[in-house]
Parts: sequence; structure tokens; C-alpha cells
Amino acid sequence: MASKSNQLVLAPFNPGAIAIFRSQKNIQTSRKQPIWKTVKIDTRTSYSQLELDEVRMELADFLGGHM
Repeated sequence: MASKSNQLVLAPFNPGAIAIFRSQKNIQTSRKQPIWKTVKIDTRTSYSQLELDEVRMELADFLGGHM
């Protein structure tokens, strides 16, 4: 973006980003990578609407207890 001589350009400035970046120099880089396993599943069977609704309700109850 080019500005004209009589134009004022306002740009966001975040001095905290530099401090955050500098503090990340000491992060451990020797973390182990996750090991992914492939698992065969039978996709021919499907869940009934009742079973899906039951799982949805259990999830809603669980998440509601943590809010």
C-alpha cells in the first residue's frame, strides 16, 4: 500500500509480539512426535438416530457441567 504525501496512514502496532517471540527461544525442541496408528473400521454399519441422540445428550451434559 502506497501513501500519498498528504495522506495519513494508520497501521496497528503490537510491541508485545516481539517480547512473546523472544520468550519462545527457550522452548524445548526435543518433544516426541505423536505416533499415529491406522485402524480398520467397518463402515457398513451405521448408528440409529436414537443412538446418535443419546450420545449428543451425554456430550451436552458433560460439557454443560464444565461451563
